[in-house]
Amino acid sequence: MNNTEKAKERLKNGASLVLYDGKEFIEENGKGLSPLLKLIDGKTDLSRFCAADKIIGKAAASLFAMLKIKNVYGEVLSRKAIPILEKYGITYTCGTVTDNIKNRDGTGICPMEQTVDGIDDAETALKAIKEKLKL
Repeated sequence: MNNTEKAKERLKNGASLVLYDGKEFIEENGKGLSPLLKLIDGKTDLSRFCAADKIIGKAAASLFAMLKIKNVYGEVLSRKAIPILEKYGITYTCGTVTDNIKNRDGTGICPMEQTVDGIDDAETALKAIKEKLKL
C-alpha cells in the first residue's frame, strides 16, 4: 500500500484531510478549505507528503499546489481541478469525478469555486480565496 492509499484509509476515520509521508500522519478537521488554509498558514514544508481529502475542487487543487503536495486522492474530484493538478505536477486519483463542487446547501456552485473561476495560477488563487474569506 503506497502513502496515498494509507492516507486514504486514514481518511475513513473521520478526518477532513489526511497527509502522510511514509512516517508521519497529519490530520486536519474543518469545513471547506479551512484545513488546507491552516496548513498554508503553518508555513511548514509539506512537499514530502501526499494527501487524501474528501472534496477536491479547483480551489483546493490550487492550495495543494501552494503546499507543494505531489500526490492527492479525493473522494470527489472536480473536472476543473484536474488542469491545476496537472499544471503543478500533482498526480491524482479519486472516487468520483464531478463537473462542479456544490455549495453546502446543494443549491448552486461552491463560493470558493466561483472565486477561483478563471484563475489558473495557484498563488493568485490563494490571494483571491483569502480576500474572499477576509483572511
